[in-house]
Amino acid sequence: MRRYEVYLLVMALLISLFNTALVLLNERRVDAYISIAILIYFIVTAILGTALEFHVHTYRLLSLALILLFLAIVAYRIWKVLHPGPHPLDVVFGG
Repeated sequence: MRRYEVYLLVMALLISLFNTALVLLNERRVDAYISIAILIYFIVTAILGTALEFHVHTYRLLSLALILLFLAIVAYRIWKVLHPGPHPLDVVFGG
């Protein structure tokens, strides 16, 4: 198997495993699934070292977008801890 195929297989297996675990734990918040998938993406990419050599610009944009999304999710969760009342983003992140 080529290195990129191993990378995709490991990503698919880990994301499926963790999504199944979250479903079994009755997790209903979408942001939990997205956060776990983003973390798995960065961990697997760091361990397997699969940088898309031919698409470095796209890889950097994807990484930046995922980091910003992850930071938005974390900031929202911190906001919810500090201010437990209703928030307009409850519709998006599942309150």
